[in-house]
Amino acid sequence: MSLQAESSDHPRSTEPAQVTADEVVRVLCALPEIQEVGTRGNNSRTYLVPVGGTKYFVKAARGSSLLLLFRHLMLRREYSVYRRLEGLSGLPKCYGLVDGHWLVLEYIESRPFCRQEIVNKTVFFQRLKSLIDELHAHGIAHGDLKENPNILVVANETPYLADFGIAVAYRAGFHPLNHLWFRTLSRIDTNAYLRHKYGAIKVQDMDETDQPLYHRTIPEKAFRALREGFKWLTRGYTSF
Repeated sequence: MSLQAESSDHPRSTEPAQVTADEVVRVLCALPEIQEVGTRGNNSRTYLVPVGGTKYFVKAARGSSLLLLFRHLMLRREYSVYRRLEGLSGLPKCYGLVDGHWLVLEYIESRPFCRQEIVNKTVFFQRLKSLIDELHAHGIAHGDLKENPNILVVANETPYLADFGIAVAYRAGFHPLNHLWFRTLSRIDTNAYLRHKYGAIKVQDMDETDQPLYHRTIPEKAFRALREGFKWLTRGYTSF
């Protein structure tokens, strides 16, 4: 098996030398039994690989034929997002993409936000909002922060973001559809932050500084209209 990794050109200088993405994948493929540590929906498989006393998180596309090809393209897109965000704190470091199939990431000791009790919620949500703002300032909208597992909590109640599978990167120049989609996903990110902070969205219950942040996106408005229409159509059958 010939492994060719696309890797970062600017590794973190403050970190000790790390093994390459190629080496991590070689170790993974040489294991007598490869066990998944979880899945990201039906799009990918995820593995935890120990190499030289360090754990690495590896994400691989799943599927066959044309579906697999499409998911390889998605994985390459995700890799390009990590490259664009290189050096930004609050994200796992990306070590490279091997053969267009294996995305090798830093393993973060953490717990999903939904399973971690937050003691100082004020500080945590300030940090989360700052991280999302930095993400957008770098031209990346995550788009999937409503899912609790994509927000991780590390030591000292510091938030980390994971899984950029559907993230969109802002393209400079005349790209109106890209700009519209970037703005939409950016609003979805901010709305997700508000939902995690306040639970059910009620603007009147938000802090004055948060109230101007909430704007329903077109997809959210459409979903709400469908939901209300369904309730109206079925209201006569709820007693059965």
